[in-house]
Amino acid sequence: MAIGFALVAVTIKPDLISLDQAPSLQELAIVALIAVFVPAFGEELVFRGLLLPVISPFWLTVSITLFVAWHPLESVTHLHNAKSLFTDLSFLFLVAVLGNLCAFAYHRSQSLWSAVYLHWLVVVGWRAAGGARFVV
Repeated sequence: MAIGFALVAVTIKPDLISLDQAPSLQELAIVALIAVFVPAFGEELVFRGLLLPVISPFWLTVSITLFVAWHPLESVTHLHNAKSLFTDLSFLFLVAVLGNLCAFAYHRSQSLWSAVYLHWLVVVGWRAAGGARFVV
């Protein structure tokens, strides 16, 4: 799922990556460690674990809507360097796609950890490809 998502993401928004700005291995290791907790575990705990008690159209809509809304809010409150990206409609569409994939992984496996792992892979892969420069 992570590879499929990455292909869709760079097709829709190719400027998400910049291979000439890939981080050092040390920086990537730090990002990988931090991303386990924030955003992967923290966001998945809230948006899938708490807001998706059962997979239903209603709860899925609530979970995805709040997950998407969270990103512009983050850019206003603490990720100021991400504001232009986190308010971009094509990026927010990709956030909704990722939210749906995480919900599917959570539902399919009956474990929050599969959603956490998918979210973590996307963030770390994105940073490894030179994107997400606002992260560490």
